Amino acid sequence: MLLHMRANEGDRARFPNLKIAYLSSRTYAGYARVPQNPEPHSYESGFAPKWIIADQIAGYLEYNHDPARGRLRFPWVAWGPYLWADAVKGRKDGVAWVREDFGNDGMHPSMQGREKIARMLMRFLKTDPTAAPWFLAKGQAGPNARQVEERRRRYLQEHPPQSSMGLIALTDLGAGSYKGEQGGLYPGGGNDPPPEHLAAGIKAAREIGPPDTEGKRSPDGKIVLLSIGFSNPSIEFPRFQKLAAQEPDVNPRLTTVNGWVGAQAASVIAHPRSNYWNIVDQRLRDAGVTGRQVPAVWLKQVNPGPSQPFPAESKKLYADLVRTLNNLHDRFPNLKVAYLSSRTYGGYTELGGSPEPWAYETGFSVKWVVSDQIAGKPELNYSTVKGTVRSPWVQWGPYLWADGVNARKDGFFCLREDFREDGLHPSDKGTAKIAALLLQVFKTDPTTRPWFLK
Repeated sequence: MLLHMRANEGDRARFPNLKIAYLSSRTYAGYARVPQNPEPHSYESGFAPKWIIADQIAGYLEYNHDPARGRLRFPWVAWGPYLWADAVKGRKDGVAWVREDFGNDGMHPSMQGREKIARMLMRFLKTDPTAAPWFLAKGQAGPNARQVEERRRRYLQEHPPQSSMGLIALTDLGAGSYKGEQGGLYPGGGNDPPPEHLAAGIKAAREIGPPDTEGKRSPDGKIVLLSIGFSNPSIEFPRFQKLAAQEPDVNPRLTTVNGWVGAQAASVIAHPRSNYWNIVDQRLRDAGVTGRQVPAVWLKQVNPGPSQPFPAESKKLYADLVRTLNNLHDRFPNLKVAYLSSRTYGGYTELGGSPEPWAYETGFSVKWVVSDQIAGKPELNYSTVKGTVRSPWVQWGPYLWADGVNARKDGFFCLREDFREDGLHPSDKGTAKIAALLLQVFKTDPTTRPWFLK
């Protein structure tokens, strides 16, 4: 029997077959707007489980779990998932808490926060050697920490981290080619959208006004910039939100909503009935807005663990991006514009996920989507004049890839310190870089300034 709880003698009397108990302390409480469990009390609550476990290990009789040592007073106890992290700074294992992880009171977890804790608990139960034997089906015990580390060691042996790959960023490749595919962000090898496409985007941007919850223009309405995608941008977007909130020129009617969900592949998000969309809906409700108030999206997606050579995996991602744009159009009736980004550099990863050259090749998936809309593909049509509308108007957001330490022509590069211990997820420094690029795009692009700025 699992009791994720505080252990005490009464529990043994109430549950005579209780064998083990896993203890956790509080999450971060620095966002709390109510007096219960503030910091540093939440942090300090971690010492209580530690003392209980340490005293049981030391053999104190009031914590005895072994009949050979005398009267049973306690189940065997150990740490469950340790939940505290210093807010956005994060821990070495990547756990961090952002404001969106909590509800309006800043103390109780939002759906996003509940999901994060649930994933931590599930991972613990599937991998801890004292939990896996009874939690998992027979013969399905998950890897323990030693096995996970061994897998990591083998991966690093076969795929040692590289500070550069010798690849050329799409923005610098221009009319050159990679495996038969032309560089540049747009057709013809350039990095600027064709004038006609840009004009259409500016027109769409100028139609964006603050709607009320029913989607009707209102001086008290809100313009929602919604993010869509997986784990890395779920770390990056909160930093952007913080930067945007500090900018005096940002439209006061703008609301940013973090729709990223960790471990959600593009193939999952592409499915219109995926639970991912239920999570996004809840995030909007938590922010006090509705889907009718979403005119703009930043979209960054990937399918981890590629197994086929270029261009097969990039074509799959392209198809998932198209289906996601169709989903966005169907779910958000006032959506006008979407900005797409590909992966950051993946040569430092120690876990796989999105290694090189796959991280680089995701840029072609985005380019093909934008190029096909410019070419007039029906499944990406945004104009009522041209037929049934299936997508918002799209263009590149910030292009985030650079060849590791080899800087692009614009000076952007990626160091090992820009990533966390796993080499895959962005560190504080890496997050700051991405957030700055994103803010620059939204403050300067002619299709964002009409609604992003005052």
